[in-house]
Amino acid sequence: DECAALGSDTTGPVSPAYDYCRAHLSIYVGNQSIPAVAGVCLPRDCGDYLRRNPRFSGLPAWLEASGWAGRVHFAAGPTGAGWRCAAVGTEAEERGGGEAVIAFVVLLATLVVCGSALDRWRRRQVYEDYDKLSGEGSVRSCSTLSLASTRSTMSGASSQTDFPPPSIALTYRDGGEIRKNLARRGAFIEALCSFSLHASLAHLFRNAEKDIKCLHALRILAAVWVIVGHSCLFSLFYIDNARVLKESLSTPTIASYFLLASPLAVDTFLFISGAVMSFTYRKRLIFGLGLSEATIASRVTRWILFVVHRICRVYPTILLVSLFTLLVFNSLGDGPMWDPEIGVFGTNCTTLGDVAPHLLFFGNFAPSFCLPWLWHLSLDMQIQFFCPLLLIGLTYAPIRAKIFAAVLTVLIVVYRVVSVHAFGIHGDVIDALLAESAFPQSEQLENMFVWFYGNPLSRAAPFLIGALTGWQVCVRSERSLSLQLSIGLKLTTAVLLLAAFITPRADSFYHTAHLIGAPTAWSAGLALLVWLCESGHCPSLQALLGSHRVLPLSRLAFGIYVTHEQLLLLLIFTARRPATPTSLSYFLLLAVTTFTLSLIVSFLLAVSIEIPPLTLEKRLFKKLKRPRERRPKRTIEEFAPLAPAVSPQDKAALWVSADHGEHAKWAKCK
Repeated sequence: DECAALGSDTTGPVSPAYDYCRAHLSIYVGNQSIPAVAGVCLPRDCGDYLRRNPRFSGLPAWLEASGWAGRVHFAAGPTGAGWRCAAVGTEAEERGGGEAVIAFVVLLATLVVCGSALDRWRRRQVYEDYDKLSGEGSVRSCSTLSLASTRSTMSGASSQTDFPPPSIALTYRDGGEIRKNLARRGAFIEALCSFSLHASLAHLFRNAEKDIKCLHALRILAAVWVIVGHSCLFSLFYIDNARVLKESLSTPTIASYFLLASPLAVDTFLFISGAVMSFTYRKRLIFGLGLSEATIASRVTRWILFVVHRICRVYPTILLVSLFTLLVFNSLGDGPMWDPEIGVFGTNCTTLGDVAPHLLFFGNFAPSFCLPWLWHLSLDMQIQFFCPLLLIGLTYAPIRAKIFAAVLTVLIVVYRVVSVHAFGIHGDVIDALLAESAFPQSEQLENMFVWFYGNPLSRAAPFLIGALTGWQVCVRSERSLSLQLSIGLKLTTAVLLLAAFITPRADSFYHTAHLIGAPTAWSAGLALLVWLCESGHCPSLQALLGSHRVLPLSRLAFGIYVTHEQLLLLLIFTARRPATPTSLSYFLLLAVTTFTLSLIVSFLLAVSIEIPPLTLEKRLFKKLKRPRERRPKRTIEEFAPLAPAVSPQDKAALWVSADHGEHAKWAKCK
């Protein structure tokens, strides 16, 4: 701001233009290397010279004149060292980032308005035609699947499902049906109509009867927990009382435990992902088209289609966020720590190759300073590539598959033990940044991330436990628990969750044991919690976690996770002075502010980017249910846990009382 004021000073005879120049340094203190940035306001001529000579030899002289050279030793780092200059004031506003954002928002708003208007017109036509035909046909709109049953004499005709299938990936049409559907419908009209606000809101606020209800609130809590951890992590690069923060985190309080245990939020997301995947698959086995009798070829096809559907679910938002960060985001901020050319920590995206690992879902194996928080999506996608093998095993040989999952979980814990001792890992990223040895080496952080923190071999246990949990709670057990057993399970759940939540003192055996076993213990506690809630043993907690009021927020959790980092970086690195947090409540307040802004942004992205592709996919590729007489026969034992127990006599009495005319006499006799 002062540099911009110098350039706009018109009191003097000459008002030269000024640049704000940053010296990117590497400070060596002993054997440790600390990246640092120093800023100075220089006339435009000096700035132009430094642009042409970023490793200007006058840098040591300037550092010595600043009084720093006598205290530490400076040396140019391998990359990004030297000077970088940027215009300030009115010239900085000519970068065009704001205009690009406005243009994109106008484009999305136009699509939503046009799609909503077209959808409204088509729905009005549906109502008018329905009144005229009096149920003799069916005309479909964008946001409703059907208003009347279709009467068709064509071979292979089907009726609309009474209950929506659990996953579109399991109900795709065949190739011939897709071609006929595309020929019958206008692809452009359907694509435009998929942006209907009415259809998006109906999808967002739809009711979920067949679902694991207690996961709704857990997904929101995990999103808030991730934001709290990132608020503390990213603030470490721009605070001036790191030692005070370390002392606060060392104090055994609920706030310090909540911050230090924030990596468990990622394990919660992985647990939820595995539980939803297996729950959906088994639910389709019970209500669907006999997947247990499908051939190997059809199972492989469904496996591929499941992956394709998953990619269609997350890819539009990831692609938009990546391109936005690459092309626009760095030009939106300013400040002493904000570099409009290379960005700040987390937004060092200058080429398409920087965002390619995230778009190809291997970002967890290629750590960088470009969108590092997207590693979780790559990890989740990699695990989901192979998880259908477990689901197929649970279908054909459930006992062996469960034993295999348990053995694999034990092997994952063994791998974590080996990784901790092989790479000398003593804590998570926050512990490493606050260590006494100044700043950890980049190689140490990279090994911690690639081989331990973001490796599927190290983080797959919560997903496996979640998959077994979702498979188990899909069919509710009517077995009642004794009072002693119920209390014992609840106490076990609380012990496992608290053991993973409370972080022991650093540099101790218990801290290392907690680092190794916390994700598995936390996931086991969540599994017991979900089973108790879904089995009806914790009705009050189930009513709280599974409330329908949090369901829309739960569906926005993915957008919150993807977009919260950019908003958090804007709040932190556009500040003119470094933060001075006096208590841990500073990070909680920062997290709440970021969550609120992310919620608004994720809602806008959901109705304009995330939901329209799913709506279009459902309209063009979703397979309808086969006629009732063609369904494979299933035994009554499959439905026993899903329907209330009513005696045959009571069923007959209810049927007779409905006055079924000529069939009543036969019913009484029966």
